[in-house]
Amino acid sequence: MLCAPLAACAPAVTTIIVVRHAEKGAGANPPLTPDGLLRAKALAEVVDTTDLTAIYVTQYLRTQQTAAPTATASAPPAPAATSTVVVAASAQPAEQRGGSDVAAASATGSVPLIRITELMPNPPEEGRDADYEWVELTNVGTVEVSLDGYVLRDNGGEVALPSFSLPPGAVLVIAAPLARVGGAVAYRLSRAIGNGLANGGDRLALFTAGGVRVDALSYGSDRTYLSDGATPLPAPGAGESLRRDFADDGSLLSEGVSDQPSPGLLPEPLAAQPANEDARPSDASGGTNRTAWLVLMAIAVVALATAGGLRLRELLSEEDG
Repeated sequence: MLCAPLAACAPAVTTIIVVRHAEKGAGANPPLTPDGLLRAKALAEVVDTTDLTAIYVTQYLRTQQTAAPTATASAPPAPAATSTVVVAASAQPAEQRGGSDVAAASATGSVPLIRITELMPNPPEEGRDADYEWVELTNVGTVEVSLDGYVLRDNGGEVALPSFSLPPGAVLVIAAPLARVGGAVAYRLSRAIGNGLANGGDRLALFTAGGVRVDALSYGSDRTYLSDGATPLPAPGAGESLRRDFADDGSLLSEGVSDQPSPGLLPEPLAAQPANEDARPSDASGGTNRTAWLVLMAIAVVALATAGGLRLRELLSEEDG
């Protein structure tokens, strides 16, 4: 039987628009910056709200503010916060609502929460700095992340990461050939990190196998990843590290220079860290550092089981080329 008109036979189509939040300020649950508010208004002008039937956001203020101008310009009521990122899911399934456009503003989307939490660009040892440098990566999220295909990239080169998974809360140190990282779980390179981290200023970014940038920083004279109005991260002196602390949603809480490098550990945030705090694993009453140490040992056991030639205390993997 032929339909009349023919268009009546066509299945309903639901269009889902996924939008990451606009530029945000600092803090655990920051609002949008002035630039972010302008971008949110621009989104409302770009999205055709004629057939928009639902808007979903997360519980974070930045996603709600990103979606607000679009909600005001469309028929649906103001977006309601949910505890998780929801895309095209509601009490009435999309297929029952017929063809429609659904916009979702996401705090993290599918971007993994692997963060650059510490780095040593200016080692104290004599000799070529690039041989002693290290970068610490931490999974600050709640989902295990595979590092297969990930790369670290500075201003003139990149290095591939090992292809094993990092559980939530786990730490991995990417170490140059002679880097001194104590008992940290480390992936030992056969060459420098990128083309070597410059003492006076450089940038460092972490990319997924698909080319998505999940974290980046600039320090010293480099301004590549410095947000508008942000205070530049200073270049550390010899033997000092750059420390960065994050919330569990991946947002940056604090960053600065530390005179107590702690590769592979999870010390207290910079603002709460005593000047003479020992950065080694503590005893049973030590709290955070002991927990981090146990997590690190767990990763080492998994890595040993899956790559038989690796050591427990330090994953000595020689990269090809």
